[in-house]
Amino acid sequence: SYGPARFIVPPSTHVFGGFAAGQPFALTNRAPLANRTILTSGIGQATFDVTQVGVHVVLDGFLLDGRNQGYIGVDQDSIDLDVRATTIRNYADRGIRLRNTSNEPSIIRVCSCVVQSNGADGLNLLGQFDIHVDGSTFDSNRQEGIECGTLTALNTQTSTLRVTDCRFYGNLAEGLDASLAQPALNNGAVGRFDVLVRGCLFEANALDGLLIDQEHELAPNLYAHVVVRECTSINNGGCGVHIDADAAGDFLMHRIRACANQKDGVWVSSETRAGCATLSSSELRGNYGVGARASIGNVPLLVSQCVVEGNLSGGLVSTYRFSSSANTIYRLQSSPKVSVFALGDTTITDPAAAAFVYAPTSYGSVLASTNGTLTLGQAAQVNAGDTIELAEDGVVRNVASAAGSSVVLTANAPLLRTPTVIAGFAGTSVTEDLHLNPLSAAVGQGMALPGANPVDPGIFGAPTPGTAGIADPIDTSLLTVEQVTPAPSSRLNNGNCTIQLSKALNATSGASVRVFSLTTSTTATQIAAGIQIAGAVITITPPAGGWGTTPIRIELHRGIVSSAGTGATAFSTPLIVQLLP
Repeated sequence: SYGPARFIVPPSTHVFGGFAAGQPFALTNRAPLANRTILTSGIGQATFDVTQVGVHVVLDGFLLDGRNQGYIGVDQDSIDLDVRATTIRNYADRGIRLRNTSNEPSIIRVCSCVVQSNGADGLNLLGQFDIHVDGSTFDSNRQEGIECGTLTALNTQTSTLRVTDCRFYGNLAEGLDASLAQPALNNGAVGRFDVLVRGCLFEANALDGLLIDQEHELAPNLYAHVVVRECTSINNGGCGVHIDADAAGDFLMHRIRACANQKDGVWVSSETRAGCATLSSSELRGNYGVGARASIGNVPLLVSQCVVEGNLSGGLVSTYRFSSSANTIYRLQSSPKVSVFALGDTTITDPAAAAFVYAPTSYGSVLASTNGTLTLGQAAQVNAGDTIELAEDGVVRNVASAAGSSVVLTANAPLLRTPTVIAGFAGTSVTEDLHLNPLSAAVGQGMALPGANPVDPGIFGAPTPGTAGIADPIDTSLLTVEQVTPAPSSRLNNGNCTIQLSKALNATSGASVRVFSLTTSTTATQIAAGIQIAGAVITITPPAGGWGTTPIRIELHRGIVSSAGTGATAFSTPLIVQLLP
């Protein structure tokens, strides 16, 4: 143990803990978990001060304990920094504070760390960074787990935020709040943000589990590339995933599991900048709000191969611009879709009808929970002896009695954040299996090319299937839509439509793209539009007589292939795009 003191780390220094006390120095004897090296700081101090000009500092293998007196665990300014295998807890302010005032990004790596129970954010940054946080835990901080407030992009440069395989649990604001902004007093900056959040868990945070917020709408030449994939976001006080798409960018949410959140599972808000966001192969169940929402501005959702089930305020809701839905299953919701163009979807309202291998048979709201007695917002849909789950917590509980809106459990329930969601099951397990039941009404009902084999809707009917919320051991390469011009539900005005994909295509991929005119009777009639492929761009030109007067539906089917990089990459999810003539 060292301290209390302020430990000033000289430039270009690597500091390692984990050596046995009183033993000769030997790297082979280093064991950071067995031989804890504990550092403390005095009142108002930072334990590690990494603010001197230098090249690269490494901090590896420590327990930093603020004892609710120290101010900051690690204080960095304008220097490259690695923090590895370190626990940072009980600081009056932030666990890690990162600042960069230089003219190029600071490179930050935070790996295998635990940052918990700090008085403000677990990690806070301001400036331009190339930052990767991996395999770390941010729990019970009194503000955000990670607060990028704000990540800026300087002129002609890129700021990168990668957060992989991390947990954000019980923080008193958002789990991860990534605010993207232009440099101060430089609205003409030409730059880029690359954001990847993959394989993370956001649970029981007081506000949104994940918030990505574009705050650079006054800088038209800044662009954000945002990918959120294989993440789970459950039982948060706000939305599971919220993207505030106010400025130029492309947005992909893939294999998201967003359940039992107090607001929406996924919410895409926006302002006047037109665009679109893709939500694919995701599981949106039992949220107190809606499953997915696009609202306020000009960025609708392109939803595909999802399961949207049991959300108490509705399934997919779009305002101002129409969103689209393809090959998605909507189940046990009073209002499955609002302002949505759809193709290949299946709606199931009967809880007794075959749907999945195993899923809840009822959903309801819990307004209060006291010593194992639940007060519901409606008449109970469960009976004595039934199995229930609360707030998607994975715990099997049994009903002792149910009468009116009161449900008594056989054992006390933990203290719950209410309102929340109760799910009833016909069996003894609360582990869902969203593969289709062979007798499901959804079998073979997905969008398919004329004459092709039937396609299943839902998560496991996608060209790149996999369980939502769980990252594969090897990162699967995705071929996805990034931009549609003009934006979905906008007017073509007899001009071309261009679709920008994430990778260059094989020339033969044009055979898998079809353009249809959708008549008022919803009968799809193929029209003689031109299709050209150049690199990653599909250009669709109007037929000789123009687009006509009825809405145009563009279908992008499975079978589109890219050979960019190593090996072929199949189109990740079929989509439809609706445009006005």
